[in-house]
Amino acid sequence: MTVISPRRAGKPPLVVTDRMARRAFRADVESDKFTDTIIAALDHGMIKYPDVEGFAELAVIRRDKTGRVLDSWTIGGEKLRIMQGKAPADGTR
Repeated sequence: MTVISPRRAGKPPLVVTDRMARRAFRADVESDKFTDTIIAALDHGMIKYPDVEGFAELAVIRRDKTGRVLDSWTIGGEKLRIMQGKAPADGTR
């Protein structure tokens, strides 16, 4: 997975953490106010991580700095089971 995020001149780059798992791509992108989680499970649609589960080929989750989920989106509007709090640091599933 490639994450492209335009930034204004002089702004520091966003922190991108690769949490790829078996047959799923995941990136957690940290800005100064939010963490956006982008998950792609394109060949099977099954998302299974300790903090999020469901069936969607593509999902985006926005959390505030405390880990509280502010919003989520999936292709097709599928519901996800999202646990509140920070994502696990090791990317396990």
